Amino acid sequence: AFRGQTFDELLGAMDAKFGKFLYARRDLEYPQELKSKFLEHLRSLQPEAIEGVRVHGKMSDDGIKFLLAEDAWLLFRMSGTEPLLRIYAESLVPEQAEALVAWGESLASSIR
Repeated sequence: AFRGQTFDELLGAMDAKFGKFLYARRDLEYPQELKSKFLEHLRSLQPEAIEGVRVHGKMSDDGIKFLLAEDAWLLFRMSGTEPLLRIYAESLVPEQAEALVAWGESLASSIR
């Protein structure tokens, strides 16, 4: 209201200034008994790149989040109430966001 613009106009201006980030998400059924094992694996994982995107760091305040080049990221979050693993990714390239989530799904499936 202060700027006299709609939300869509404000969002469009931000996209024009900073680039449009694209988001991907998958919710996977994940057994409660495997959650701690998978989280430990993620904490110990130190990849140089994921799907060809350089890894710059890792955060663990709200799940495990890999910080990637070009402001992309990949986040793993366990549901506290359901047997679910949520995998999120954001990137400037839609195919890259999807590839990051697919990599996360493959990783999660490998831990049994």
